Amino acid sequence: MSASATSETLLLEEELQRISRLVRNLTDLLRSQREILRQRGMNLPPTAIQSLNAVQKKLEDLAQEVLENKGELAQLRALANNFALINSTLNIDEVLNRVMDTVIALTGAERGYIALREEGSGEMTFRVARNLDRETLNESEFIVSRTVVQQVAASGEPVLTDNAREDARFSGQESVVGFSLRSILCVPLKARGEVIGVAYADNRIRAGLFSGRELALLSAFADQAAVAIQNARLFARVRASLAEITELKDLLDNVFTSIASGVITTDAEDVITLCNPAARAILNLEEGRSTGMRLEEVLPLGETLAGLLRAVREEGRREAVEVEPEVPARGVISLSMRLSPMQELETGRGGVAIVMDDLTEEKQREAQLAAVRRYLPPAMVDNIQSIEALALGGSAPRGDGVVRQRVPV
Repeated sequence: MSASATSETLLLEEELQRISRLVRNLTDLLRSQREILRQRGMNLPPTAIQSLNAVQKKLEDLAQEVLENKGELAQLRALANNFALINSTLNIDEVLNRVMDTVIALTGAERGYIALREEGSGEMTFRVARNLDRETLNESEFIVSRTVVQQVAASGEPVLTDNAREDARFSGQESVVGFSLRSILCVPLKARGEVIGVAYADNRIRAGLFSGRELALLSAFADQAAVAIQNARLFARVRASLAEITELKDLLDNVFTSIASGVITTDAEDVITLCNPAARAILNLEEGRSTGMRLEEVLPLGETLAGLLRAVREEGRREAVEVEPEVPARGVISLSMRLSPMQELETGRGGVAIVMDDLTEEKQREAQLAAVRRYLPPAMVDNIQSIEALALGGSAPRGDGVVRQRVPV
């Protein structure tokens, strides 16, 4: 409550008390003077004292109403402050503790509990238990009517009893009898029309502690609390999913890094989305100079390879091809490439995954061995482990029958 509102309320209370005292003093004075007036032949109007008594009663009722309104206003202000408080964090445990402390503060309960429905099993599980001193209760200290909790969770309707031991609905329950429960208030926590849990408060000592006002306040609070709890749960799920995705990405990065073959993936516009170290080494690319670039900027395509890429994207085919692009600082190299489609679920379109193996050295060795076979017996050629050991010069003709395409940069 603001300072000005508090000051105005205090002035109103003081004024009501002053007027009440004046009326009471006037009533006492009239009563004391009534006999004297009679002796002098005068009488008070027959309804004078009755009217003053009625005014006195009206003033007392008005003072009580002001006091109740003051308490209700304080509760509503505390409720508004706690809405902001519980929504200031996405940590589920902090949210639950703040919700429970607010429940106890609003109702004046001895203890409070929050049970949430498990997302997998649907079972109700107690998550928070707090007492009037904002201390957390352990499970051995639980004093709660589980029947009431289950009833509210199943029906989605609140339960209010001002004396459970005399309430026909609950008087036969073991928990009510054994724990001497009297005042019980339990409301559902609903998010998007679904009961995700219950907030429960009780008192063993005072009967009649809870009324319709506490029920209305707690129900209004429960609606907001359920949203905060659901948001915290959603945040926890997102954070867990993010951790899983990060772990999976790290694993995939390690896998791609360890693959001996070069791997490149593109989107539907031929923009590179992934390029592993082996692919960068094959194409003589600097680290970081690939992702986000267009495929033709790092790999000369030519008509044949460009046509295969279109067929893979548009027709969903898998293709294999050998090409001989010209790569800066390496010259013409021999690549064996396998192309596979990558389809996006949202659009139905996607890019291409390219797995490439560098056959340059292997092709050069095969060509040199083919030249040697013209001059040496086959048995001797088969025993040659290293063509460099022969110290042969010149260049060998291509005779392996593979159709190649040389693509200039």
